Amino acid sequence: MRLNPSASIWINGQTVTESQATVPVWDRGFLFGESVYETFRTYEGVPWLFVEHYERLVRSAERLHIRVSYSVADLWAVCLRMAEAYLPQEAYLRIIVTGGVSDIVLEPPHERVPNVIVISKVFQPFPAAWYETGAPVVIARVRRNPAFALDPRIKSCNLLNNILAYRDAAQVGAAEAIMLNYEGWVAEGASSNVFIVNARGVLQTPSLDVGLLEGVTRRFVLQLCRQRAIPIEETHLSVEDLQQAREVFITSSLKGILPVTLVDGRPIGDGTVGPVTRQLLRWYNEAIRAYVERVRAGGTPLPYC
Repeated sequence: MRLNPSASIWINGQTVTESQATVPVWDRGFLFGESVYETFRTYEGVPWLFVEHYERLVRSAERLHIRVSYSVADLWAVCLRMAEAYLPQEAYLRIIVTGGVSDIVLEPPHERVPNVIVISKVFQPFPAAWYETGAPVVIARVRRNPAFALDPRIKSCNLLNNILAYRDAAQVGAAEAIMLNYEGWVAEGASSNVFIVNARGVLQTPSLDVGLLEGVTRRFVLQLCRQRAIPIEETHLSVEDLQQAREVFITSSLKGILPVTLVDGRPIGDGTVGPVTRQLLRWYNEAIRAYVERVRAGGTPLPYC
């Protein structure tokens, strides 16, 4: 049975069929969850913020002493070719780098050769109504792993913490589960970062010291605000701050900027998508169009700035 008829898979330099897409049982990604990944989408066939995702992939891998054996140009060429096969539809892309093969020991005595995998499939957009009228989210009962136990800067393929949290959202049809850290501060969504506009009209987002993954889209939104002299605070936010905010939105590479109008069934502000969120959405979409044009003009992967 094919899990996804649209999927295309590349492993260690070769495009393979789904039945051929395997890694050894001795791979540390399978044995121990020692693997990292990046997920992103395309716009008009162009992988969005590819360089930023590649750089974070390398940083995550380095923290696990894994060497990424392909350059940004190598993986750009692979992803672009895979994405172009889906046009005029957009592509979902995931790059995975595993810890490589070793015996069943916590730390092998030799350098491992990582397996590098790219999975592509047709991107399935989120409901358009969520971007017009806002999406519902819930506060997860599961807390975010504390940073002193597991470095949140490692975007690991071990997503048990996130999966357990997201089940709270899935059970009620919500778009996302918002996770608190062990102290009760808002950390991040199961697959997103969180922003609010508080009662004073100030744009805020949880600071990295709360223990969250620094999202590529989160960082891009901060950059958009700085470029336009929009003040933003990276701070500690409570559940009450979230519930009493004028506006809430979440960000991720797949969701982009997604407005939130319900938290645990309670309306945010007046229950509609607020002006700050709408303005950021316009700027975000303008930036995407400019990025696509720049990449097409140069034909090479580019950092946004």
